[in-house]
Amino acid sequence: MHGLRFVGDDGDWEADLVLLTVDGFAVIEVKGGYVWYAAGEYHQRTPAGDKTSDLAEQALSEKYLVQRYLSRHPRWRHGAVRMAHFVALPDMDLAADADLGPGLPRSRVIAKQDLGRARDQIRRVLQGPLSRQPHRPPGPDAVDDAARLLGGVGDPQAELAALRSVRSEHLLRLATDQADVIDMVSYLSKYQVIGGPGSGKTFLAIEQARRWTKSGLRVGFIAYSRGLTTWVDRQTSDWPADMRRRLHVSTFHGLGSEWGVSASESAGQEEWELEIPRRMYELAMALPALRQFDALIVDESQDFGKLWWPALLASLADPEHGKLAIFGDGAQQIFGREGAPDLGVPPLQLRSNLRNTAEIGSLVNAMLPDSSMKLLGGRGPAVRFVQCAQDESIGAADDVAVALLEEGWSASDVVLLTTGHRHDMHRDTIARYGRDEYWALFWDAGDIFYSTVAGFKGLERPAVVIAVNGFLDLTAAHDTLLVGVSRARDQLVICGDAAEIRRFGGHELAKRLSLPPG
Repeated sequence: MHGLRFVGDDGDWEADLVLLTVDGFAVIEVKGGYVWYAAGEYHQRTPAGDKTSDLAEQALSEKYLVQRYLSRHPRWRHGAVRMAHFVALPDMDLAADADLGPGLPRSRVIAKQDLGRARDQIRRVLQGPLSRQPHRPPGPDAVDDAARLLGGVGDPQAELAALRSVRSEHLLRLATDQADVIDMVSYLSKYQVIGGPGSGKTFLAIEQARRWTKSGLRVGFIAYSRGLTTWVDRQTSDWPADMRRRLHVSTFHGLGSEWGVSASESAGQEEWELEIPRRMYELAMALPALRQFDALIVDESQDFGKLWWPALLASLADPEHGKLAIFGDGAQQIFGREGAPDLGVPPLQLRSNLRNTAEIGSLVNAMLPDSSMKLLGGRGPAVRFVQCAQDESIGAADDVAVALLEEGWSASDVVLLTTGHRHDMHRDTIARYGRDEYWALFWDAGDIFYSTVAGFKGLERPAVVIAVNGFLDLTAAHDTLLVGVSRARDQLVICGDAAEIRRFGGHELAKRLSLPPG
């Protein structure tokens, strides 16, 4: 510990450095500049001039300060502690036989050339003969107790709760400020917003929906992910009843189901991607006026196929003059679809990451083709990496998730994502409760949530654990990692094989994760 201040009725003092070890406690007075001993006094030459001090007495007094504080503390239970005092002169080289007076033998002076081996020097003194000091070393319990009493120990759960509260307020303020973007395009009936992970696209999409429904328009809010539409439903549930009636939130294929397009029991990729959108277009052309939209909002537009757009646009009461707002990010195309076609609408680009801490945001930037997103989310805990084989990644992630709970994260803060096949808990929950109830559990169960990265697109949680357990589509592996990393607001832990993450995440990601070379 450094800079420990002691305040008492007899004065105020400061100990520069205090080292607590199982061999004993060391108190170190640090003096910069050039120091020498002459005529019974210590002299120090600094850029501000020369001055004198009783250096040996200073170091000795600091040792007694620590001893007195601990011995008088009502929670100290270890009695007298083996201690020694030292002086550090980090700007000076000293010969082995240098003389700094009777109060400072060379063994108690840590000179410039000693800095790399200072711990060994201190250990030799603490393990050697020390006058008027206990023979028995303090041991680990005394070290832990002294650390608590001298340095203070916080409540991990309270600290994490404070972190979440401060970060939530900060993110809400940033997102609210960014709503000015909607003002900038208010004169446009159609526009497109392009932004990287964490740039606040969905917040803006919801804000646009609020303004359009408030003005009396019937608005369709369409996304690909059921998880995202569930979240939007929750976020808008407390709107005034008349506005909520004018807002229709649905997945693309859910919209088709409402119109009467049902998939066959053996539906494959071609049916979902091509045939159903074609049938939806035919039905959209004949929708009654009451089921048409005055405005459409498409979120996570990069997840939409080329043939999906004709059906969407045909659902507008006035396809030519109806309102359209598209929100997407071409860097998150994990489904291999084309995204939004060139509809001739003006684009607007978001250049700031609001969601992620700087520690997580730097990883996101490392994986983007243009790594210039401004990181506005503030500081947070360090990102962690757990090395393990691919087939051990889920087990490692389970251990990490449990450890996060022990550290003070609440279960509802934590999500465990897999990059490949589902976690057993994910599979079992859907089999037992069905997909709708599965997503309800995300909000209501107050437990660790399990999902794939693909299924969790557009969502976030304070703490995310990623099990890199392979990829269903190697061509989308990079974007899958990017999406997974960007889901974490405050704490991120990645469990997987360093070589695989380096291969698919890139050299810069590996460098920032401090992965071993390979």
